[in-house]
Amino acid sequence: MVVRCLTAACLLVRRDAFEAAGGFDEAYWNGNEDVDLCLKLEQAGWRLVYRPESVVVHHESQSGPERFTKVDQNIALLNSRWRGRITPDYYRDLEGKAVAAPDFRLRQYAPPRLSFEHDARRPAESQTASVIVLCHNALEYTQKCAASLLAHTDPRHEIIFVDNASTDGTGDWLRELTAHQERCHGIYSQENLGYAAGNNLGLAHARGDHLVLLNSDVVVTPDWLERLIAAAQHPQAGVVGPVTNSITGPQKLPQVGYDQESLQDLDFFARMHGDSCRGQDEPALWVVGFCMLIKRDLLARIGGLDERFGRGNFEDTDFCLRAFLAGYQCLIARDCFVHHFGSRSFAAAKVDYRASLERNWGVFKRKWRIPQAVGYEQKFDLESIVVAGFHPVLHFEPLPRARGVAAIEPTAQDLARRLREGEAMCRDGRAGDAEAIFRHVLEWRADEPAAANGLACALWEQGRADEAAALLEETLRRDPQNEDARWNLAEIRKAAAMPEAEPALN
Repeated sequence: MVVRCLTAACLLVRRDAFEAAGGFDEAYWNGNEDVDLCLKLEQAGWRLVYRPESVVVHHESQSGPERFTKVDQNIALLNSRWRGRITPDYYRDLEGKAVAAPDFRLRQYAPPRLSFEHDARRPAESQTASVIVLCHNALEYTQKCAASLLAHTDPRHEIIFVDNASTDGTGDWLRELTAHQERCHGIYSQENLGYAAGNNLGLAHARGDHLVLLNSDVVVTPDWLERLIAAAQHPQAGVVGPVTNSITGPQKLPQVGYDQESLQDLDFFARMHGDSCRGQDEPALWVVGFCMLIKRDLLARIGGLDERFGRGNFEDTDFCLRAFLAGYQCLIARDCFVHHFGSRSFAAAKVDYRASLERNWGVFKRKWRIPQAVGYEQKFDLESIVVAGFHPVLHFEPLPRARGVAAIEPTAQDLARRLREGEAMCRDGRAGDAEAIFRHVLEWRADEPAAANGLACALWEQGRADEAAALLEETLRRDPQNEDARWNLAEIRKAAAMPEAEPALN
């Protein structure tokens, strides 16, 4: 949990953070100096994290009567330093009830899973962005999108075009564009990876502080990126989206004052609209992925889009939900307007949009344990998902391999904890989640026998007896004395009436 203050009865502080904050203020006399230090650290941008799994016993106030001789002086000093400079997380209303403040800062803590190294291609200026444009055919709209980006995006920001195996000349056109535009880069896939995987490829190669996923059937307007970045400065912001003319939900304006086909007066309308609501940001549970800014810090903690959603639909909803559970907020920048033609890549690929929507709604429900009877646009039990909280394995999606991107190795204690979680999930009938947990352990400890046995049992519970048996046979080849693997394999063969495997030849 990210909190505002921690007690120095037991406090671990990074050396660079402690020294930058000037350490403890010696004007305090044994009291409130830890609160003062925490407030200095928070104002400098550091997180303060409470970890309940670390337990110590504190025999409080054993240093003698002098401990409390200057309590009033300490409180007065703290108030003189911080009153009016910080805001509370809660207020009491007229009825005495605690009400969360608008800038409520207590939130879930998600540990980072990815690290990003500096790259020479990354501009030196602060608050840089990488705009990732996923393209699949619909060349006419890609050209309009690129023209608007070059006209309305500061040159210090990079633009990455990911071509998802286009067949209409889009790839050739992009190669010509990137050859003559230094800030533009191209990534070319030989197969259509789908929306999530294609964007993940761009995210892995991006070098900006902010990552913007942009559909190729979008036309941006003056100051569009600056307005998104400004909204992202909110301390809890993780995802920011603009308003538009064509989308579902609160990001759609009820009417616009320009021609939506010719785009005549688009820039003028966007300026007038933006000036009329400058700096107005609206919290949202999720924003739509046609134009979505992601802070790099969030990317490090929850990874990319979930590639199980294939060609598109619900991967943006899923990403925003994971961001929320990880303690971040989604915002709509009301002063940023971006034009959206809508579903042009789906149309170019002759994809049945409604069928894709229904299929991925099923994927979303299975992932979040929503009853399959719940129809699209029907309410579901979001509260239980929020109460369950963020899981650093189940709610993390890896990025493809790329220069400068590295996975952070978990500690031995973390892996042991995951093993226990996986076993508990198997007992609770959550075989799919258990599979993900055991695969995570094996990714880092390939020879961990308990994880291999657990994974085999999870596969077996899901009706994948052949995979489970093959895994156990491989485990026994490495470790013939593994009695758990031998017993599990015998049970699987008995239940599935499988023949004995041929003995390995030495």
